[in-house]
Amino acid sequence: MAEIKTLRAVQPMANRDQSFNGMFEIPTFDEILQLVRRKTEEEGRVIGVYPETKHPSFHRALNLPLEDKLLASLTRFGMNHRNAPVFIQSFEVSNLKYLRTRTQVKLVQLVDGDDVAVDGAVTLAAPFDKPFDFALANDPLTSVVADVHSLGLVVYPFTQRNEPFRLASNYEGNPVNEFVTLYELGVDGFFSDLTDTARVGRYMFLLKTYPEARDCLLAAKGGQQGKSALCRVIRGPKKDD
Repeated sequence: MAEIKTLRAVQPMANRDQSFNGMFEIPTFDEILQLVRRKTEEEGRVIGVYPETKHPSFHRALNLPLEDKLLASLTRFGMNHRNAPVFIQSFEVSNLKYLRTRTQVKLVQLVDGDDVAVDGAVTLAAPFDKPFDFALANDPLTSVVADVHSLGLVVYPFTQRNEPFRLASNYEGNPVNEFVTLYELGVDGFFSDLTDTARVGRYMFLLKTYPEARDCLLAAKGGQQGKSALCRVIRGPKKDD
């Protein structure tokens, strides 16, 4: 850990802003949870965490399993329970099954592809056509999307980015169009590298769908808090909601 703390974060994508390179050290998960606790108190609203167990089969093969250490950190910060604002995500299946025997926090099954075609379709090629632990076990992939919907579960697309070459052609080079489309499709949330663009997309969707949202946004800009249900949705949940 001491060696890792000598490193500094850098922007790995050459076409993005490099001006913050070297300014910030690499945080531990406990430090992230400390930040969440502090900002929750300062902002007076619910702030969640969405950790991913990276390459669990690889780490387990090295006798460095991730799952119990993750749960231990959550427990230290009082976030290892059913109602905690926590989602644990994984591209693999077996470690999520193990986690379910150890915790009641929300679990998320990630499904990947190897690329995105110009029409926005996700392309699949081995071994990215199934969870990696399925690939290791030569286990065929089930009808996962239909199964997810039949169980009433939720869908979170990832990862939304701004660069035109990362967008499907129907978005015409404008990342806001992608966010508006996702909201219109009714997704429950998504991941974005650029949260400011995601917020613009959210506001554009709200204004397009609910014209009365204009008053809520103007009130928020002026430091006010609208009282309507729509305004509460726009500002996000408060601790006392």
